[in-house]
Amino acid sequence: MPDAHPFDLNANDRVARRSRGRWAKTAPARPRQADRAYQEIKRRILDNEIPAGIQTLEQELAEMLGMSRTPVREAVIRLEEDSMVGVRPRRAACFHAVTR
Repeated sequence: MPDAHPFDLNANDRVARRSRGRWAKTAPARPRQADRAYQEIKRRILDNEIPAGIQTLEQELAEMLGMSRTPVREAVIRLEEDSMVGVRPRRAACFHAVTR
């Protein structure tokens, strides 16, 4: 069998990159901040830590989660698609009543 070319990737390799003269697998991707924000806000809604009907700004959610507004904004958009949050103008989010 001929030697494999360094650019040939098998099914187990995600992405190859040049590292100190050798080809290496990249580390598995960490969860995105937006995914973490989505999971945490969703958990707080389902645990009723964020009560239904409350309105809050993205900035307040970002401070609560200890992250910037951008991932929180992305998470709120996903939660709106799931009908858990209603987005108001000027970045206010209104949380809906949700049952498990």
